[in-house]
Amino acid sequence: KGINTGSLPVRLWQGGIMMNQPRGSSNKKNIIKKAVLLSMGGALLMPISSGAEEVYSLPEMVVTAEKMPVESKKEPQAVQVVDQKEIESLGAVNATQALELVTGINLSSGKAGSTASMGGTQVMLRGMNTNQVLILVDGRRMADEDTSQTKNAYLLSRIPLSTIDKIEVVRGPSGAMYGSDGMGGVINIITKKPDKEETVLGFHTGEAEWGEDLRYTTGKLGRWNSSFHYSTAKVRPLSYRNQGTDERGIITDGWDVPGYGRRQEIGLDTVYDFENRNENKVRFGVNYFDESMLTRFADGGMQMGRLYLPLQKDDRSRIDRHETDTFLTYTGKTDRNEYEGSVSYSRLTKNSKTSNDRPDFTGILPPFVNSMLDTLYPASDYDKAEYTEWALSGKDTMTFDKHRVTYGGDYRMTSYTGTRLGEGKEEEGHSIENAALYVTDFWTMGGGVTLTPSFRMEHNNRFGDYGVPRLGATWELDPHNRIKADYGAGYRAPTVSEMYLNLNHFAYRIYGNPDLSPEKSRSLDLSYEWELGNLKGKVTWFKNRVKNLIDIVQVSDAVYHYENVNRADIEGVETELSAPMGSRWNWRLSHVYLDAENKTDGTMLDNRARHTVTAALFYDDHDDYGWSGAIWDTFQDHYRFDDEAYTFQTLNTSIRKRWDDWSMTAGVYNWFDKKVDDLYVHGREWFTGMQVRL
Repeated sequence: KGINTGSLPVRLWQGGIMMNQPRGSSNKKNIIKKAVLLSMGGALLMPISSGAEEVYSLPEMVVTAEKMPVESKKEPQAVQVVDQKEIESLGAVNATQALELVTGINLSSGKAGSTASMGGTQVMLRGMNTNQVLILVDGRRMADEDTSQTKNAYLLSRIPLSTIDKIEVVRGPSGAMYGSDGMGGVINIITKKPDKEETVLGFHTGEAEWGEDLRYTTGKLGRWNSSFHYSTAKVRPLSYRNQGTDERGIITDGWDVPGYGRRQEIGLDTVYDFENRNENKVRFGVNYFDESMLTRFADGGMQMGRLYLPLQKDDRSRIDRHETDTFLTYTGKTDRNEYEGSVSYSRLTKNSKTSNDRPDFTGILPPFVNSMLDTLYPASDYDKAEYTEWALSGKDTMTFDKHRVTYGGDYRMTSYTGTRLGEGKEEEGHSIENAALYVTDFWTMGGGVTLTPSFRMEHNNRFGDYGVPRLGATWELDPHNRIKADYGAGYRAPTVSEMYLNLNHFAYRIYGNPDLSPEKSRSLDLSYEWELGNLKGKVTWFKNRVKNLIDIVQVSDAVYHYENVNRADIEGVETELSAPMGSRWNWRLSHVYLDAENKTDGTMLDNRARHTVTAALFYDDHDDYGWSGAIWDTFQDHYRFDDEAYTFQTLNTSIRKRWDDWSMTAGVYNWFDKKVDDLYVHGREWFTGMQVRL
């Protein structure tokens, strides 16, 4: 239902929304060259070595990129960690808000049927489409919808913020470690393990939603430690103007109201400690998510001479989603090995019902016209879907000489059964199986050089065998300067919907194509990092070349199907600076230049900004009865959406007051009250909340 049929070939491009207009490219190379030179010029102004006194601190470790702990300074891939302190400083109440300051991320929404169906949130990294980014929870996949309109659009809303310890974001292809879907990068949400005994209660409210959460941890009871969590939220209705006429002559005039309603999540997480020499532990978890959301669409109709035919009147869609996730993990270590085995199951069900109060034209229009309208714009409709994800995995990390090698394997079975796969409303189902072996080596060669070669061999029961390589390198010129390079491959196998969709009950028909080939990518990163006293900086040039992009092609009037037709080049420069100002203040500045082009027809890819600048200032007095907070500003220039270019800026603030175990947060998003209806930018929003530890 969420697909807007206007400019259908534009809005349903599978590898990233495209523009209709060709863009001039005569000065493209000059623009890129200037952006690179400006960014690198700032870097080269910094001396290659620094005599400033180094302040000792524990090195930041990241896990996601190599599937083993690696010091972030030595990791070749671009990895950013969002920790508890940053989440609290932002006043975030959900996982989407927690990711807001990640460099190179795009978390925009758009009109129903465009970027993120029915007001969901797209998750894009470095200009790669939302269905080319892999979201994990503790390294595990969750069952999710599988079209370019809905992939990842609602997944982050199903993860309670109270359960999140930190989030690691890997920018760049991660196919060698994780297989399909990680062409643009990986977002790994790492949850809190049951630890000390505590009870945490939280409440938040604001213009967008209100909610409350509870997390109780038992503490050590013999060899057991368990935590229970519960969260609930009510999303408020926010309306956006939708007015215009598409190429078919359909006149839209009214308000879109993206999904609003209630959602809740309940879960149990338990760890059993064998208390033996090998530190063996078993972790078991089960979570249940439930939501019921209502979306309303602007009224629309068609002018036929002097007669106006209302085709959509109070058109609305009710969607209920229910998800169950469970996992069992076994871990341990020896003097030279760290090993882990895991089995998980995730199931998502979706039921939707659509109602349209348009007039009945029986007796007014010819019977065949009225019958056609009843088919294209029915008074009511429904859909059912069930998505499941089974996974079995194991890995071992061995340390010897100058090598730390992680090797392992995994098996996954993904299935989808629903009414959009069969004829009419008949339910039909299909599944895809993947089995893989992988290995990666963190090789300290000496002379400040570290290599990270990786390789994955994967078998897909639909597409056969695929080998996915990656090679990264870090060269530490001295303790304060380093050069990094990373080359990697990625791919995305066609989903069940792309192969077997049979959507024929709205104003168009879309068919899947079982003969599709996987999308493939080749990516290169080059970066320079430095520290000058307390100032940290990094400049990265990256280029992604993607081929076999899956697109929807028009076969005849209102009939479309999937094909491999497009190729895209996405190139850019990321510049990042950060530094403390005394013991209480920290600042961070980033600039991303992005050039994303569909090489098939020379058009610019939609839903991407040419320039994104983010500046943030953080404060914390480190007092149990003190203050903390943040002010951050995001500026986006030449943001392309539905053949329009937008430039806008949002200024946001958050402040937090602590009273030992109590805290209160308040803030304002979008101080300048900037509104962009097409992008679902609502304007100024306030929020407040409190938390208490018992």
